[in-house]
Amino acid sequence: MADQGVQYDIAELSYPYMFGPSDPVKQPYFMEPEFYQTLDYLKNTLGKEVFIAEFSYPAHPEGITKTPSDSYPYSEVGQRDFIEQFLKVVQSYADGAFYFYPDYYPGCDYVASGDDELESSGLFAGQNTPNSSMEKFK
Repeated sequence: MADQGVQYDIAELSYPYMFGPSDPVKQPYFMEPEFYQTLDYLKNTLGKEVFIAEFSYPAHPEGITKTPSDSYPYSEVGQRDFIEQFLKVVQSYADGAFYFYPDYYPGCDYVASGDDELESSGLFAGQNTPNSSMEKFK
């Protein structure tokens, strides 16, 4: 953006989901040097505010097409642990992060044409029941 003369104050990044047509990403991606070096460069070299505009991680395998990290299985505990470690890295290198569709839960059927991957990645176990991952967002 800087090379093209685009002025901006805030850099927002979106990171890969565990579903969809994108190429697989080495997991956990937030432990890869490229992840935190990019955040550090934007914040400390360019002097920008840096936010992760969207991220998620599945608590269930339904609709998920990518292989999970051995450290973070597709379970409520795996999701909670992923979020905890992800947010620790983000807090060290960025100004904040936003979770992608946190209000989804298994079987919510918010859209008519299957959205299992979103339901699997939400932060609720039921309509009014947050799962244990939600505690990481105090």
